[in-house]
Amino acid sequence: MKKLPLLILLGLGACAAPSNTGLTKFQQDLNQFLVSPAGQAVVNGAEAAANSAIQQYVATGKVGGKQTAQAAVAGATAQLRTTQTTGTAAQPTAVEQAVKQGSGVAAISKVLAPKVAKVVANAAQQNKGVSPDVVNEAVARGLDQAVAKQ
Repeated sequence: MKKLPLLILLGLGACAAPSNTGLTKFQQDLNQFLVSPAGQAVVNGAEAAANSAIQQYVATGKVGGKQTAQAAVAGATAQLRTTQTTGTAAQPTAVEQAVKQGSGVAAISKVLAPKVAKVVANAAQQNKGVSPDVVNEAVARGLDQAVAKQ
């Protein structure tokens, strides 16, 4: 009888183990890419671009500058994600336009949009076997990280 609780615990542990079942192919590919060195480089590049835009805007000394900059980057990220599944997820012009539209703050867009477009274009070029949507989402995650860390 003493072994029964151990067996039950082992059974529950097996049920709680993470698995890829239930994840879409996109989610599986994204998870795999995000933990790769190439994926980390993409996330870090996007995070650096967002940090640069936020810091430059905050340096203007405007009241609420940090919150405004964070909201602008978050808006840019949301709009960037709309290019996924459209065939334009890794097209620099479409990415730059999406970031500008989503940001809503010209000073942020001026810094962020070209940098994000460059990160996406470089990542897509260097990771030919990776879906443009996955690359785009990795960039979006990097932008999210920058906002979360501010």
